[in-house]
Amino acid sequence: GYSCRRPGVGYVQGMSHVAAMLLLNMGPEEAFVCMVNLLDRWHFQDFFMVSMPRVERYAHAVNTMLARHLPKVWGHLRGLG
Repeated sequence: GYSCRRPGVGYVQGMSHVAAMLLLNMGPEEAFVCMVNLLDRWHFQDFFMVSMPRVERYAHAVNTMLARHLPKVWGHLRGLG
């Protein structure tokens, strides 16, 4: 699987959700190629790394954009904790 292709990423539980959606819409070989392309080309592998520094930067960027462009949504989410 993907974890053999990219040992630095390994397997993370959230990958199964992505793989399941792909497998519902295509065969296993196509799903694997699609998964590899998603993770390798669109920086999604950052979300599956054990180390979280990039995920924290993405979260900060989303938080900043929400506060700036959708302050009511940002305030509601912030109130939820």
